[in-house]
Amino acid sequence: APSDSHVDIGFAEKAEPWQLKSRLFPSKIGGKPAWLNLKDFPSPESLTCTVCEEPMVFLLQVYAPVEDKTECFHRTLFLFCCKNGSCYSKTSTSSSQLLKVFRCQLPRENDFYSSDPPDETRDDVNWGNDVAPLYARLCEVCGCFGTKKCGNCHQETYCCKAHQRIAWKHGHKQRCNNFEEDVVKIETNPLLFTEFEIVMENEEYTPTQKHSEEQRLEEYTEMLKKCNLDTEQPLCEVELENAAYEGTEDDSVFLDFKQRVDEEQNQVIRYELGGQPLWISVQNQLSEPPACESCSAPRQFEFQVMPQLLSLLKVDEVGDSSSVDWGVIAVYTCVNNCGGTVYIPEYTWKQDII
Repeated sequence: APSDSHVDIGFAEKAEPWQLKSRLFPSKIGGKPAWLNLKDFPSPESLTCTVCEEPMVFLLQVYAPVEDKTECFHRTLFLFCCKNGSCYSKTSTSSSQLLKVFRCQLPRENDFYSSDPPDETRDDVNWGNDVAPLYARLCEVCGCFGTKKCGNCHQETYCCKAHQRIAWKHGHKQRCNNFEEDVVKIETNPLLFTEFEIVMENEEYTPTQKHSEEQRLEEYTEMLKKCNLDTEQPLCEVELENAAYEGTEDDSVFLDFKQRVDEEQNQVIRYELGGQPLWISVQNQLSEPPACESCSAPRQFEFQVMPQLLSLLKVDEVGDSSSVDWGVIAVYTCVNNCGGTVYIPEYTWKQDII
């Protein structure tokens, strides 16, 4: 019989846009961030890829309150990534250059939300599309903190000139100095990832027998295909063996990953605060994350992003010669949950499949 684990696994599901706004404290993928603290946002500089120096794009957020800490009654982790595929192909690139994660938390009594649970059955039209624009100017393109305004109409805000150019091509040209007329505002743009809700369930799985070497090679090839990696070039058995495992230990790590994922093949998130990542390879595992820069306390594992998300987001269709890529993204957070209500940088580690 399946046995309960202490891991929660997340699945991507379509939802109405109003269901993914800040007031409902969502876990979600893509679109614009549903910020928690609606005033003290991360700066544009802190959300810049240090390889290509372009703004990062919102990837996902996980709502993860801590029950025994009053200051963490609401708590969300926000993950951003560089969308320039060529940055991922540079062997010297570190995870911290391509990925940024921020932790934010609020007590039940706060400046932004009612202490009563929100009505999740309907859109609150009186609350507006989102409360965030009431507190700060957010970039019309990416939803992050904006410091620049359109020099012509002074009505819309952007985080950088690159995003202002995107907005001009995708609707602002028709709206600029024409806000009195009924000109439809375009909410989507090619920069953002497709938006999904993350629905969490407790993982149930049944450990199975170890497979033969031939089966393991077939499973590894199938995993590459599912994750949208380049499998057009034929791989000989020796190359597959070298990529899939280095000896018995690596073989065991990949097999454990494959068997665990096979139980729920569409999982995109694995959450286990204080647990261990489900690594995809023995290569490039993180043994211990750096201490919190804010309070010097140790960090602990909290959740990981799975390679299945790459296929869901169709990153191979972005248009770059190379694609956004990962095997596992592991996220580590401060055990003290320090920092008050501002956005605190935490730590990510990217493990590649090959």
